[in-house]
Amino acid sequence: MGRDMKTAHAGLGITEKEWEANMKYIADALDKSKVPEKEKEEVLTIVEGLKRDIIEK
Repeated sequence: MGRDMKTAHAGLGITEKEWEANMKYIADALDKSKVPEKEKEEVLTIVEGLKRDIIEK
C-alpha cells in the first residue's frame, strides 16, 4: 500500500494556485469525458477533501 496523501505530497511545495489549476484540469477532463454533473460534483468534492493534506502553506 502507498503512503498517505500528506506524506506523499510533503516537500513538494504545492501552492493554492497550483491546486486550483489542477482542480480546473480535473473538472475539464470530466466534462470532456461527458461525466454527468452529479457524478462530476461528487468527484470534485472528494478531491477537494484532500486539499489540506496536499497544499503547503
